[in-house]
Amino acid sequence: MGRSKPPGRPRITGQGRTKPTHRRRCTTNRLKLEIVEYFFECNKRMQKTVDKYFSTLSSKSKDSKRKLIYTWIENHETLKLLCEDPKTADLKYLRPVGVATILSAEAEQELVGWVNMLRKDGVPVSGPMLEMQALEIAAEHDVLGFKAS
Repeated sequence: MGRSKPPGRPRITGQGRTKPTHRRRCTTNRLKLEIVEYFFECNKRMQKTVDKYFSTLSSKSKDSKRKLIYTWIENHETLKLLCEDPKTADLKYLRPVGVATILSAEAEQELVGWVNMLRKDGVPVSGPMLEMQALEIAAEHDVLGFKAS
């Protein structure tokens, strides 16, 4: 039996929406440190380092990676400290303490209860409404630096 046609009007032009390619890749702190140490092992030869770790990239992308490796070299000591702990060695990004201030579980539940109560009454909850309520709850629970973004 043959394939059935998809429902709807046939396309006049093109093949429709293109599938995402997921081309961006990020590296862990462990790999960053490995790359930086290889750079120092091979007598600071950047071209050799880039070719070893990023051989499949285009020349434009390799140039971007080269610049990125130089920033990793500047942060070499920080990378060493991060890789001493297995928890932070496999992280890709590290936020400084206090950047991501969050509400406690109790405060979160209070906010969820407020949203559910409004929804049960048929009131739509907008982003600004949620932001204002989150700020009020954060103030009640003495959470400093909370921005509700």
